[in-house]
Amino acid sequence: MTMNRSRALVLLPVLAVLAGCGYKDPVALVQDYFNFAIQGRFDRQYRLLLPAVKPVESKRAFVEQQEAWAVRRKLTAAECTNKPGPGPLWRAIVKLTWDTGGKRPETGTRGITLANRSGRWYVLDTPAARVEANEAYVAGDPGRATRLLQRIVRLNPMDAEALDLLGYVLRDNIALKNNLELAVEAHRRAIEIEPQNADWHLSLGNDYRLIGWREGAVEELKKSASLAPRATTYVWLGAALASSGRIGPAREAWRQAIKLEPQNPQAHAYLEKTR
Repeated sequence: MTMNRSRALVLLPVLAVLAGCGYKDPVALVQDYFNFAIQGRFDRQYRLLLPAVKPVESKRAFVEQQEAWAVRRKLTAAECTNKPGPGPLWRAIVKLTWDTGGKRPETGTRGITLANRSGRWYVLDTPAARVEANEAYVAGDPGRATRLLQRIVRLNPMDAEALDLLGYVLRDNIALKNNLELAVEAHRRAIEIEPQNADWHLSLGNDYRLIGWREGAVEELKKSASLAPRATTYVWLGAALASSGRIGPAREAWRQAIKLEPQNPQAHAYLEKTR
């Protein structure tokens, strides 16, 4: 009897700690996750991850990656722009602001997945694992990159960033049968998760351009440009328009690219070629 009481006393603090894990309010969890990033408290960020992701996302890799990002650009503000939806997973969309040392702060959006386990919310994100997959891809090891990304997506089917990168890895793997069709599927899934993300529309537009579906390419690239007007998007929009014989609109797209980025070499080269 004494032994059982002593064991219970030992277990009580452990159970209290476990009960305190996770958040009841998912928006507060998102805010704290990014506040810790702003404060440079990356170990505290890591504690907010769902325990099941930790075999994929080690603490050391996570902290090192967050520190590396902080050196390049310092996060100064974060604002959650959508409300939690029904179901055990929620893809939060966050507007981020960074101080890059330039005249204007840089802004952008990021999706982050939260998982509900037994009434409490946890972060289901693996940024360092995605970087590892990207490094394998850049190093010319598409097989390893694919395996890493598939593992991430199995764990978190709403990881749009991982799906987008998986699409690129599949698209560039010419040894893989139906590689372009598989890339299209991955990029479409990313858009279903985050329809307002310009990057995913750019990826899908270029898939369609490579497949030869010109109208689909133009439509997706126009969507990307409307969401985030960037020189690169207008370069590829011009290429898609030119391939369908619309040289006038293509030249206008390349001029828009140069307006956004005066020294863009691709836009200048395309304009010179279509004189």
